Amino acid sequence: MRAATTAQLLKGLAPLDNIDKLQDTEQYDNVAQHKKMLLTDCAAQQGVYWAQAQRPDLCGPGLAAARDRLRVSWEALTGADASPRERSDLAWAQALNPTNMGGCGVYDAYALREAIYAASVTKNWKLLQRISPELNCTDFATTALPSIAAARAAYEKVRAERDRVAAVHAAYDAFEYHTLDGEKLPRFRPHSLTPAKRMPAPTQLFVPDENGSIQSPPSQKALSSVTNHSKWLSLIDGAHEFDAVATDTKINHREATRVISASQFGAGMWLEAAPDASLPHSKLKSGPYVIALQRRLGLYLSSAKAANDELSNAGEEPDYLGDRCCNLGEHSTRHHATNRAWRDALAAVAIGAVDLGDKGEADKYKQYNAGHVADLIQAGASRWGTDWLGESKVPSSLCSSPPHGQCERVGHLVAFGCTEEPLHRTILGCRERGVPADGPYDHATGKGHVPFYPGDYHDALRRKNNQVVPLIVEALGGVARRAARCLKFCARRAKDKKRGRDGTKYSRFHPSNYLSHHLANIVTAAVYHDALHIEEGVYGLKQRAHALAVSGAAS
Repeated sequence: MRAATTAQLLKGLAPLDNIDKLQDTEQYDNVAQHKKMLLTDCAAQQGVYWAQAQRPDLCGPGLAAARDRLRVSWEALTGADASPRERSDLAWAQALNPTNMGGCGVYDAYALREAIYAASVTKNWKLLQRISPELNCTDFATTALPSIAAARAAYEKVRAERDRVAAVHAAYDAFEYHTLDGEKLPRFRPHSLTPAKRMPAPTQLFVPDENGSIQSPPSQKALSSVTNHSKWLSLIDGAHEFDAVATDTKINHREATRVISASQFGAGMWLEAAPDASLPHSKLKSGPYVIALQRRLGLYLSSAKAANDELSNAGEEPDYLGDRCCNLGEHSTRHHATNRAWRDALAAVAIGAVDLGDKGEADKYKQYNAGHVADLIQAGASRWGTDWLGESKVPSSLCSSPPHGQCERVGHLVAFGCTEEPLHRTILGCRERGVPADGPYDHATGKGHVPFYPGDYHDALRRKNNQVVPLIVEALGGVARRAARCLKFCARRAKDKKRGRDGTKYSRFHPSNYLSHHLANIVTAAVYHDALHIEEGVYGLKQRAHALAVSGAAS
């Protein structure tokens, strides 16, 4: 049976041989986007049926073989062969996670087989008892029937893993990082772990409680959540281990920072947005799209591998990971694109006009804030009747430059730990805390002296009482807390049929809502235009490498 299952699964993945051969043409330049959708939405889902219908020990070898075949196509898409094996292994482990946990949504039926099979049997147990007289008097918690006993064992295994994950989460939550403005931030870990009460012991399944009601068994989604959380913890541990020995980057804790950055709210929405003829900017060119995938997964830029090798051989510093291309040069491309996406989201629910600030006409905007021009302006739109100002920022969490002020780079531990605190200080300012005699501020204890810093919007906040919202979206797509809160507030306004409005132009082909539509647009603008900026840097690397090769040949 194992061999037959393996053969059937590999037969279902045979079309990948032809998909792998697809390339861009003059007419179709977003083939990589289509290949990614085919891999994650079609090919990776092939194993779910087998995991539901067969015991984990029977379908396991076939699912492992199918996952290995998927990896071949995935690494061909992402150009993983340009990276060292250790990096490609870490990237594949990350790709197998859901997009909201830093992955790329490649469904890992092999790792989830226990959760899938246990959910399938428990969901249909009562139906099986009704249609099979032999099972009518069988106790799920004690029966020795191989298929039912395997489901019970799988369920118990997931329950035990859930308790282990919860213990690790408790240790994470005990950590505290004190920001300059007094906030306490825990160590980051994904939320939404299935509660223990949703996973009762097998002896309590299908048994009425004191009120006579029978709790429904946990769903496949609830059980799979446990495995996904466990995989994320293994991923972040692997990233920390990799960082301890990494020699191809000067950024401390780069891979752990990258994994946490890719796991933030909205960071994976650009991967879930399908190309849509009815929506502008939804078709993403293959070159930047692959660069964005490589940046998310920590792979070398395959398009710049030869140029970087040439630079390295010539004694110059290469940029295999694209960090210098990302952080140097003009960043207005990704900033302007993300700012326009925010403007569209705000204008869809606004009553009045949403203006884009023009820094070339600073005098015109002194009425809102003296000394700095806001990116987005809504006159009289604050909750207390003054003006609403938005400041768009699209920083990269993968940066080696020292932080500003007394901030620290703790992106490997805390969400937005490399970007949010210094940007809040720059935008909103920082009030004085303590006295100089207290010594430098200690982020571990929250004690020490924090000097006053006015910030760019001191006039708007302290003199004009305007509302200022930092709209921070990291280059990997994560939407920071205040920006996420703003977008969710707009989503509630869009759904209010009595007092709200929604002027969004949605897709004609895919169902959507305000939050998912605009979140995808904002995140895609940040990630894709950052990749465009990096692609321009790759052209520069190639020109430098060519010049070195020519000069070397001449000498």
